[in-house]
Amino acid sequence: LSTTKLRNKKGNSLVVQTQAKLALSASIDPPKASIEGPSRVSTCEAVTYESAGSYGGSGRGLTFSWGTEAGDAAAVALGKYLAGLGNVQQVTLSPSLLVEGSYKIRLRATDVLGQVGDTDHTLQVTAGPVPVISILGGEERTVSRAKNLVLDAPVTVPSCTGAASKVTFAWAFQADSPTFTIPDTTRRQI
Repeated sequence: LSTTKLRNKKGNSLVVQTQAKLALSASIDPPKASIEGPSRVSTCEAVTYESAGSYGGSGRGLTFSWGTEAGDAAAVALGKYLAGLGNVQQVTLSPSLLVEGSYKIRLRATDVLGQVGDTDHTLQVTAGPVPVISILGGEERTVSRAKNLVLDAPVTVPSCTGAASKVTFAWAFQADSPTFTIPDTTRRQI
């Protein structure tokens, strides 16, 4: 309720009261959580995950919480470690935290309204060395014909291999239908 008092030159006054109702629009989208980082690593390498591809919050910051899907004792221990980190945008998992197996890393992004966006990222940990390939900007992209799409995927070979390794890779894209592969001219060997 707002009250305004108006006076004219003769000293007469008029009181005007107005009332307005404000409603929160139901069309505010919840945040979209995105985990960037490798899907396969070896037990001798640290791995870093980032939430940089996450968005939402209507221009305000998001808060992040990390965890794992419940599983064996190693997954539970890793989940406790991640939960203890608090609101961080990046996590690094040391080799001592990872044993051979599969983990589902979970990220929750929360906006100032309390809306949440969750995502999972599967991590496969192997005993042998695995080249680490990360697609910068997250694994999911929405593109249109009017915009260019640039993908950058740095490849590193774990230092624990003890020997120089050769890595050959090729780009492949999967759409709902059909699946297509970029021509061989994009293949790279390092």
